[in-house]
Amino acid sequence: MKKQMNKPTAIVSFSDGRFAETVKNELEYVGFDIKNRDEDADLLLTEVDLFPFLSANTYKRIIAFCPNGERLEGNIKADRIFPRIFSLEELEGELRNAYFSLTLGENLQYQQKDKAQAKNRGQNENFEVSMPKDGGYAIVCGKKIELSENESAVLRMLIEASESEKTVSRFQLACAIGHAEGESGNIVDVYICRLRQKLEKPFARRFISTARGEGYYISGCGGKIYEK
Repeated sequence: MKKQMNKPTAIVSFSDGRFAETVKNELEYVGFDIKNRDEDADLLLTEVDLFPFLSANTYKRIIAFCPNGERLEGNIKADRIFPRIFSLEELEGELRNAYFSLTLGENLQYQQKDKAQAKNRGQNENFEVSMPKDGGYAIVCGKKIELSENESAVLRMLIEASESEKTVSRFQLACAIGHAEGESGNIVDVYICRLRQKLEKPFARRFISTARGEGYYISGCGGKIYEK
């Protein structure tokens, strides 16, 4: 019989709402429960500038974000420091490490087994993502899901690249949504996060993958652009 265990909890506190949305989505994907700022939690994710306004004594682990990746001064020490521009793959790996350190190995083993079984089931299904050429929505397994203009632009580029098994760089995706090089920050990760929330989470299937140092690509499913 599978042993039921409590999920580790996390608090996310950022001045940038889009940044917070990205981090919360990755936390939920890995298995954390999100708590309110005034509650106790196992893990705190925040930015360096907010440390003077937060109590760091009640958290088992702290992950902080700052421009240059420097260690924090004073008595507050973060377990991990991230620069403001980071890859979702890097963040997800760090959150999985935090999850492992906050739970028993048995719990992680069950989680990995369940995900492997779900992945095997998904690979045997006819899983396809399609969208009209002018965007507005996507069709996933026959279900229509509304998309914003920028979400449509990102997904369209990923689907078109998947036909030739190419990876789309962060710069290419940033340009597709009107951001010049050096000005995009984490905007690409924000829209990848939103697409994952809308298109992957309802089906418990991740098909938008990250190629370290290269960009994003679609894997494990079919993709199609069509005329209305």
